[in-house]
Amino acid sequence: MVIPGLNQFSLPEIQHPLVYIGILLLLSYTGGKIANYLKAPRISGYIVIGMLISPSVLGLFHERLIKEELTLITDIALAIIAFSIGGSLRMSKLRKLGNHILWITLTQAFGAFLATTTVLTIFFYLIYGLKGLPPCFYTFYFPMAFVIGAISAATAPAATLAIIHEYRAKGPFTTILLGVVALDDGLTIIFAAFAITIAQTFVNQEAITWYNFLLSPIFSILISMSIGGAIGVCLLKLIPFISRGKAMLGVIIGSIFLVSGLAISVNVSPLLANMMLGFVVANSVEHPGDIFTLVESIEEPIFAMFFTLAGGNTLISK
Repeated sequence: MVIPGLNQFSLPEIQHPLVYIGILLLLSYTGGKIANYLKAPRISGYIVIGMLISPSVLGLFHERLIKEELTLITDIALAIIAFSIGGSLRMSKLRKLGNHILWITLTQAFGAFLATTTVLTIFFYLIYGLKGLPPCFYTFYFPMAFVIGAISAATAPAATLAIIHEYRAKGPFTTILLGVVALDDGLTIIFAAFAITIAQTFVNQEAITWYNFLLSPIFSILISMSIGGAIGVCLLKLIPFISRGKAMLGVIIGSIFLVSGLAISVNVSPLLANMMLGFVVANSVEHPGDIFTLVESIEEPIFAMFFTLAGGNTLISK
């Protein structure tokens, strides 16, 4: 999507990325304040600002910058969000509300998966399948519907967490909501792993092997959880020796980055790994609230950049 006449104010592409990060922070802050003035959540202002500065509107940020050079901001934001979501799964609360969380998660995730896959399959069949059932229906459209159905089970942890922290929401509903978001995203990773494997068998016309169908996704999930769990255990050994809050924050953020980097390096889910890290910390330290409050103290600028970039990415022409 390109709006003629508006995308002519782009900054020279030779500028250092820090220039754009500075602009990103300042503009996102402005958008958040305007949104608050209009009685809306700050993230709505961030997204609108992102749309305005995108290559398709004012063009302040060029496409390569958003899609490539600043993607590290997205990785950092998602890692911290996953850690915080994992930290919301405290066993003391889950014992009281676990049945509600589990039931809502299963019905929502399976319902979205089945409904989306069914609707898309029927749609593609009516559009393409009735024309003699061409091979591409089985090798392209049905696998695509299957994968999209698996992905549709996911919720939006970033937006949910940002709004909860902005309004400082607490209580049983918030606990259930965070628990559903955490388990739902973990379940979606499992769905996607199996769906992609099954879709590949249709695309490549290969028989499903036990390794491709079952062992490969399970190994991927176990490796993700093992990375987060192992770094979490090491972090627990280190925490008693840290006395200053600012030093604690540095160690926590360093652990989050380490987990994400290791997971990405071995091609497994950094989100699941950081959720496991947050879960281990939340259920093992004496005062977990102190640690997650420290992380929350630096979330706002990260959320601001993340949602502004997300807004800018939505209008980039394909």
